[in-house]
Amino acid sequence: MKLGWRRQLALLCVAAGAAIAILVPGGTAATRSAEVFFDAVPGPGAVTYGENIAYRATFTNTSGSNFTHVTFRMDVPKVTASNVEASFVDSTCPVNGGAGETVTLSNGTHEWRCDFGTVRAGTSGVPQLILSVVWQVPTLAQPGDCGNCLVTNGRFTAKEGTNDVSDPNDAFPPSGYTVAATLLAAESNTVNSTDTTRAGGYEIDPCADPLGAGSLRTKPTLDASGNPVSTTICLPSVPSNDVDLGLASTILEGPSQSGNPGHAVLGRSDVCVAALGENCGAFGTYPPHDFGTTTPLTLVFRITDATLGKGESITQVFHNGNPTPLPSCSTNPTNANGCVQSINLSNGKVKIWTIVVKSRTNGFYNW
Repeated sequence: MKLGWRRQLALLCVAAGAAIAILVPGGTAATRSAEVFFDAVPGPGAVTYGENIAYRATFTNTSGSNFTHVTFRMDVPKVTASNVEASFVDSTCPVNGGAGETVTLSNGTHEWRCDFGTVRAGTSGVPQLILSVVWQVPTLAQPGDCGNCLVTNGRFTAKEGTNDVSDPNDAFPPSGYTVAATLLAAESNTVNSTDTTRAGGYEIDPCADPLGAGSLRTKPTLDASGNPVSTTICLPSVPSNDVDLGLASTILEGPSQSGNPGHAVLGRSDVCVAALGENCGAFGTYPPHDFGTTTPLTLVFRITDATLGKGESITQVFHNGNPTPLPSCSTNPTNANGCVQSINLSNGKVKIWTIVVKSRTNGFYNW
């Protein structure tokens, strides 16, 4: 994987604050030093059943000599309590078209590998190898969330030659980095899910049907007292490069904050679609992906009518706390903050409001 130093440096900044260390497993620092990073980046760290999670690993040979047979190794992510494994989706590994290699170890566990061959001495702070690996997390039988239960361990190994008899396969770090992620029971077929307000995933494919499953959604089964709001986002396109394969996305529904416009009882929905290579975090702490106005992001909010007071209705949508409501897409489709495509109330005994919004970026919404 050949990357310009500017891109490498930028990606190192993404990793700052996570597990980066200079490690010397054996021998002298002149021949054994390496700088290594491994974490759930862009992640996200809390992922809906059946969605994807992305991990990143970087390696720099900071010694004065070449490393041969440099291999990245990670345990196939699995739920520790039940040994249910994630499924490999894709990677930027240069071996087997990105598929790398999955092997069964002597203890029966599965390990995924990517062989990079010889890595010459590099410069501290500038990763020579940058690897992204995407896995689909399992859908569990349990109805509730599985906190920090999807676990993997990642490390790099190197073999510097046949004369290195005492330690032919140095590991960086020796015990690897253990990374845990939470699985969210919010999948559409998990009717009895206890998690109704959160969703997360790493999107690598565009969405075809915003009114269907979309790209990511919170629990769609609505209940006026237990789950009055459901959010679906639909990514019209997903960028990628030789380092990143998709976009980290999350949804968090919760109460309105002081000063928010709209119906206070309906709360608000915080949507994140982070920029390529970035992870979702608190609102305003990450750069969002900009889809532009030609092919904007679609957001669908479904709200139970029974949540509203007698005679009340939903007629407006507000973005990022701006007291000016979003315009209609029929009159101002290129509005910088987005536009409202439709607001409809269903017929029948249980009435549901369906609000469709088009937006060039993410943010939080009130109604």
